[in-house]
Amino acid sequence: MQEKEPTEQTHERHLATGRRIVGRIRDDANGGDGYFYSGDDEDLLRSLYLTSRDTAIPEHLLSDDYLHDIHGDIRALYGQVFNGIRAELIENYGPSTIWVVVDPGIEDCTLSVLCTDQSLLLMHSSRAWQFFWRTEDEAAEELGRWYEGAAARLQAEKAAELRHEARDESLTMNAPTPCG
Repeated sequence: MQEKEPTEQTHERHLATGRRIVGRIRDDANGGDGYFYSGDDEDLLRSLYLTSRDTAIPEHLLSDDYLHDIHGDIRALYGQVFNGIRAELIENYGPSTIWVVVDPGIEDCTLSVLCTDQSLLLMHSSRAWQFFWRTEDEAAEELGRWYEGAAARLQAEKAAELRHEARDESLTMNAPTPCG
């Protein structure tokens, strides 16, 4: 029987992993190719994810055509976070087809999914104007927990694939050979 890891060690692991993910999100948000653009030296991670707001997207970061582009804005808001988790998974578990799917909601919840072709790794639902954290450490802690759950599911999928491959190989090796 395995002993449970002490809470402090779990917290520190989540925080360390989450900080790497927050760094990825910051790099993506503030990079020259990021979806959102503010025109100055604004830390977009702080504006998008560490500031409370009453709207889905901070007004100065909204796309020009509100009715047409708000779906894209919300998709990008969630996509940057889930792509950060995806990148961390790929770095730690090797190349995998991991999908990020965001169904944006303007008046209702936005549903975000991280999945492979075979498994649901992570699912999150929230209203876009409530998709933020009070501090960077709070974000890191939660993102670290999300990552750990997704990583456990990805490990289980990879282990199942290995078992199936071994079984298929065993069946092939024990198959009768045609008589000639």
